Amino acid sequence: MDETRAASLARDALADYEHANPEPIAQALREVWLRAVPARPIALSPGQQAFVRDWGIADPEFAAAGTPVPILTAMGKEIGRLLEVVREAQATGQIQTRAEALALAKEAAGAV
Repeated sequence: MDETRAASLARDALADYEHANPEPIAQALREVWLRAVPARPIALSPGQQAFVRDWGIADPEFAAAGTPVPILTAMGKEIGRLLEVVREAQATGQIQTRAEALALAKEAAGAV
């Protein structure tokens, strides 16, 4: 999976977000993340394994440990783009409520 596909899948997931039930979007983003993991596991050095454990991941072979940084960056940029759309609308007075912000973010996620 490349960065463009990851961003597209993240955008699709974000378009279906419902604030009353965030679990489906969390699961959808997790699936994108895990699908981006290379088929062949990346061997972690002992130092990397210690780092992973320090972050609270008990299993150094955790499935997402090998997700390429560009994939995560693409997903993060898409989320950041949506947040920027909402911030701009707040700053210009186009939206005032949380419900309006969520509606705008969903609209923006589906508009690209």
